[in-house]
Amino acid sequence: MPTPSLKLIGDAPSPAPRHVAIIMDGNHRWARGRRLPSAAGHRAGAKNVRVIAEACADRGVECLTLFAFSTENWQRPRREVSLLLDLMRGVLEDDIEELKEKGARLRFIGDQRRFPTDLQALMRRAEQRTAANDRLHLAIATNFGGRWDIVQAARRLADAARAGVVSPEAVDEGVFASFLSLGDLPAPDICIRTGGDHRISNFLLWDFAYTELYFTAEHWPDFGESSLERAFADYAGRQRRYGRRARPAALGGAGHLHPHRRRPPHQQFPALGFRLHGALLHRRALAGFRRIELGARFRRLRRPSAPLWPEGAASGPRRGLAWAAGPASQFVLTAPGARRGLAARS
Repeated sequence: MPTPSLKLIGDAPSPAPRHVAIIMDGNHRWARGRRLPSAAGHRAGAKNVRVIAEACADRGVECLTLFAFSTENWQRPRREVSLLLDLMRGVLEDDIEELKEKGARLRFIGDQRRFPTDLQALMRRAEQRTAANDRLHLAIATNFGGRWDIVQAARRLADAARAGVVSPEAVDEGVFASFLSLGDLPAPDICIRTGGDHRISNFLLWDFAYTELYFTAEHWPDFGESSLERAFADYAGRQRRYGRRARPAALGGAGHLHPHRRRPPHQQFPALGFRLHGALLHRRALAGFRRIELGARFRRLRRPSAPLWPEGAASGPRRGLAWAAGPASQFVLTAPGARRGLAARS
């Protein structure tokens, strides 16, 4: 079966995030479920990179960052690690010219010093040959860890401050972020993780501060264009408020916070907010005062200060009922042992 070509220019069929990060997980489980060696799963996953890269470019994605090899992956069996390194060599030797022709700019993030020298040379060569391209920024995280990234950024920032390039008083989040591996690239809008696990596994810890997370049980070799479309549709339905209140869609906002939650009128229409909210408060205040007034009157009637039997009334209960006179010429008709009564005016 021919390998699909990497197409980087195309019309986006639906709104897409600007920067997509993917944790490609599940190659080994995909192979085990088919009773294949794990090498077959990794090869299938490597082929799927081209499919997803093409699909992202067709939908208008500008930056794609793939988690290919983490700092913890060195703990895997030596044979599996060697296979992963060989797959990287094959991609760098066979696909760089096509990436260059299609306008992709390749960048490797992570500590490459632990890799063999020939693999490091291939990485540098790929970055140099695609450095002038800007249609798709394809970042490959190899021997990468989020904690390592923050530590190395802090060291580089300290060196710059020691050399007088950066003033300590001028250091803020933006200055610190410029020393991270992604550098001038925008933070990922969405992180997709395949394989069924719900964690980010020490990926872009700093950059994921406001990144939307999307988890799927599909293994990476099974994650195709339709799966990517579902992830983008889920992303399009989310609100990215960054700590702010969301505005209703009718007034230029992103819509309701939750499809099953209705807002009161004064929140649905902020232009009438003060007016409607004031009316609601006025009605609630009147109802509260009315309850207080009725409660006080009831307590006053239940504890009359006048004689139990008014003048002219027959002594003793009438048919088991008793008349109790209260203030303001009001009477309460009570039955023996009853807790409530009826009020009547004389």
